[in-house]
Amino acid sequence: MRQLDLDWKVGAVREAAYAALAKVGKEVMHFRPPEEQNDHKVTCGVNVSVLAQVLHQLDAALLAAAVKANVITSGTGDWRFLDIVPIKAGKLEALEYVRRTHGFPISATVACGDSGNDILMLSGRNLAIIVGNAQPDLVKWVEAHEQHD
Repeated sequence: MRQLDLDWKVGAVREAAYAALAKVGKEVMHFRPPEEQNDHKVTCGVNVSVLAQVLHQLDAALLAAAVKANVITSGTGDWRFLDIVPIKAGKLEALEYVRRTHGFPISATVACGDSGNDILMLSGRNLAIIVGNAQPDLVKWVEAHEQHD
């Protein structure tokens, strides 16, 4: 079994997203285009007015289906991207894979990010840089997680 498939059921993820869409309506949630979807990613656009409700519903549905996933939000304005990927997928896992494959020490590995979809990667063991034009959701996360020395 491939790492990405551990505790991942794309059918259950899609069902959870469809159920959330049915509850809030297509005026405030939609699936992103087919070329942005795959067997290891379900992606939607969600209006901020219902984002908390959608996230809560998705978390409950994924838990009930025994699916372990990263639910990632990003973007600015009235709409957010919402990506659901396997727990073993994402930018941090990709960074760790490259680091291990090439033998780079953690101290020589840096993650740079500008939006909410970079939070998992930036919270890894590696050094992290938040770029100057970072989106407000990432800045808010950084401020909430600042370590004072």
